[in-house]
Amino acid sequence: MFGGHLPDNDDFTLSLLTNDEVLAVNQKVRSSKQLFAHDDQVVWVADVPGSTAKYLAVFYTGDAAEQKIHIDWPDLGLPAKCVLRDLWSKQDVGTVENGRDFALKPHGSGCHKVTPAL
Repeated sequence: MFGGHLPDNDDFTLSLLTNDEVLAVNQKVRSSKQLFAHDDQVVWVADVPGSTAKYLAVFYTGDAAEQKIHIDWPDLGLPAKCVLRDLWSKQDVGTVENGRDFALKPHGSGCHKVTPAL
């Protein structure tokens, strides 16, 4: 949901609202579920249709300093070696082994695609 005046958006805000990779998560996701919620850390995972990849959303809902949320790929049903893509920035992070720490600022979030490495 967006609570602004669309004609007044700057280019950055418009790029967030029209990000086709993030919109695909919203419109095409399958089997979405909460992986865990510990204190102010919440993680959701979902299947990517027609793929062995998973969508991963991480949230830090607290007010304190930056927090790290660690995710092990096997906890997502994936092998230990995966390719990570940041969907907000539309950039590949690279091949990551044994999971990852996601650093989030207060009330921050991340949206990613995790694909088994070949």
